[in-house]
Amino acid sequence: MVTSFQCTSGFKRHESQVATKKERSVCIVGPLPEPIGGVSSHIARLAAFLVAHKMRCSIIDAYPSGKKVAVRGVEHHVTDSLGSPLGIPRFLYALSRMRCDVVHFHYSRISGWFLLVLLMLKQERAFVLTLHHGDQAGVFENARWPTRFLAARALRRMDIIVTLSEEQAAFYRTLGVAPGRLSRWSVALPLNISPDASLLPESLQELRAFEDGGDETLLMTSGYPTESYRYEYCLELLDSLSSTSSCRLIVSLYGKASNAGYADALRRRLAEHPRVILVDPLPAAAFLALLAKASLYLRPSTIDSYGLVITDAIDVGTPCLASDICDRDPRCDTFPVANKQSFMSQALEFVAYGRRERSCTAGGEFDSSASEEIVRCYQRHPATSL
Repeated sequence: MVTSFQCTSGFKRHESQVATKKERSVCIVGPLPEPIGGVSSHIARLAAFLVAHKMRCSIIDAYPSGKKVAVRGVEHHVTDSLGSPLGIPRFLYALSRMRCDVVHFHYSRISGWFLLVLLMLKQERAFVLTLHHGDQAGVFENARWPTRFLAARALRRMDIIVTLSEEQAAFYRTLGVAPGRLSRWSVALPLNISPDASLLPESLQELRAFEDGGDETLLMTSGYPTESYRYEYCLELLDSLSSTSSCRLIVSLYGKASNAGYADALRRRLAEHPRVILVDPLPAAAFLALLAKASLYLRPSTIDSYGLVITDAIDVGTPCLASDICDRDPRCDTFPVANKQSFMSQALEFVAYGRRERSCTAGGEFDSSASEEIVRCYQRHPATSL
């Protein structure tokens, strides 16, 4: 099923406030959903944002799927280049056909064939890079020497690197990236879709939390099936709450696991728990509707870059509790990372004494200065012919 993204008023509200000297043309390199995840969701929103701010936008996507979303006004090209012996030539050919001022690379981390591509490209256009992995420094240190060498060279070739936290900025500076080439802006681009409960399976449509007139507390968490998401914290919280009140935990897993053994064991444990609702990946509008049903969204991760889902949850009226491993949405409650006792006490206190009425913020609100900073990323280099 193909879902069409619609630009919301949150984008249009600031169109007149962000002036461009001429129509920019930006090519984003990275996936649109599906695959489901923070990277692909962010790319979809960024593409809609650029179109709303009078830029031409195209996407080169290396992840084939029959369920790709469409972003209005955006050219979408799937190259099928991942894992293919002809992957790099196909990608270079696709990029050579793109008439654009700026190429914006969007990936979880910089590795593999991507390194070689960056080194092979001629500096004829401006390069912008966003890496979403929350532990770039750790990934870099654990890589082999040739990979580290190539990665450092590729990163220094970027005209602009978008950072999601001060920790990421510090890492890039240690590799010799000039501070003037770093641009800090929030990953929480405004929603360009609305929740749609009709896309949920019937069993999920019937869920009603205490806050919505139901008789149970609905906890929710989501992410990749990896150890860093600390699902065991959420299960322990569920068991503690279930001993005294009606409580269920919704878990949405998506993406490939780095440890197949852990992922299989996690899925079995979740599937066998009587108070857990294990959810397969959902369309973005359906996932937002499920977030809106939750009493509390949990993100106890020990590795993270931002947590886009936290802002989504808050924007649809669901409060959040997350670790302080990285910069979070300022409206999110946080606890010290890897401190399970603090997580438990804060979550239990919220359920016992927290808000009983939802406080839904207006989706799409976005500060005009943040919009201006994003637009400047595509105007700051001579390659853009300014």
